Amino acid sequence: MLKKSLATWDMKSAKDIRAIYTQYVNTPSFEQDLMDVLLDRELQSGSTWILKNHLCNKGSFTPLYSKTILDHLELFDQWESQLHILQSFEHLTITAAQKFTVENFIRLCLRSERKLIRAWGYHGFHFFSKKFPEYKTEAETIMQKALFDEAASVKARIRNLLRESPPQKKSTKLEKI
Repeated sequence: MLKKSLATWDMKSAKDIRAIYTQYVNTPSFEQDLMDVLLDRELQSGSTWILKNHLCNKGSFTPLYSKTILDHLELFDQWESQLHILQSFEHLTITAAQKFTVENFIRLCLRSERKLIRAWGYHGFHFFSKKFPEYKTEAETIMQKALFDEAASVKARIRNLLRESPPQKKSTKLEKI
């Protein structure tokens, strides 16, 4: 059972958490079992790592499970789980109804004392603004400001994001009428 395996994981061994994932990923109840442990605060670090790993490898999660995760973002209060959730955002289905919950979570992460969480908070805000274009200008402004204010490691993450999505250039071509 996934829950039992995560409960016995030492929270340090990457090899062991990968083995747990490999052991359970192809079971018929994997997604449901993962949802059950994701909502258990004591198992957050391992369960969110499994979620992130699964999404990065498989690239999808049912919209119902995405909704459940996003509806419970306030439960993810450990830095490791926040990191894994932020790293998973681009693979989750975010609905308009969840927009403010997700926005609040990202803003909370952008204020974290941990540089790694802030760096991935910018990543999350970047992908959030792609889904909800009304945030695009704010996301660009926040990231440009952070290039002056943030730690070097955070700036590196932001530069990578900006390279992925260069700003739209205004056309200087004159069109013939």
